[in-house]
Amino acid sequence: MECLLSKGSLEGYIVKCPCHDWKFDVRTGEFVTANEIKIPTYQTKISEGSIYVNLEEGR
Repeated sequence: MECLLSKGSLEGYIVKCPCHDWKFDVRTGEFVTANEIKIPTYQTKISEGSIYVNLEEGR
């Protein structure tokens, strides 16, 4: 369905897909009910009011 997780809801560390109601832990990328399914996660850093995302090293 090509749904964007950015359009989903975030509660604590859990993001919920707006189309499928799948829930992922944003810290690990793991699907909450089946941790063998993962989405990519990226190292982030906040510095002096800016957010930096390392896109070269997806986990």
